[in-house]
Amino acid sequence: MSRRHGFTLIEMLMVVVIISLTMLMALPRFRAAVNRSNMLSARAKVMASFGAARAAAAGSGRVTTLHVNGNQVWVTAAGRLKAPFGANTMDTIVLPKNLNTMYGVTATPSVGTVVVNQTGLGINASNIVLSHGALSDTVKISQYGRVQK
Repeated sequence: MSRRHGFTLIEMLMVVVIISLTMLMALPRFRAAVNRSNMLSARAKVMASFGAARAAAAGSGRVTTLHVNGNQVWVTAAGRLKAPFGANTMDTIVLPKNLNTMYGVTATPSVGTVVVNQTGLGINASNIVLSHGALSDTVKISQYGRVQK
């Protein structure tokens, strides 16, 4: 009587084949979920940057600008708060973030800048189209400073 203390090579190969087939079927769904997540993250980054522009405008009493250019998003405020610098300089409120590098998302704005006045209301409106492969989403910023889906 011999006892078997393990698996045969054929049994191990069958397990590897079954796991490989399962992974091949799950990979497209996983990739689609990652792409959707990247799109939502890029959308949240744009919305948070606009929120920072509104908060900075209302909090400091200065005109702020949300810039969307070359897949980069950043916020500046007119007129430095520190005395040695003149009124023709800018403060960077939100540093430039490249949406393509971070999330693989391309940003195409209808207007390159959204200006926010001292009360937190937008002076101009913009539609920012975010795209990632076959997915696309639009961030609509109204003149009243509302972000719509």
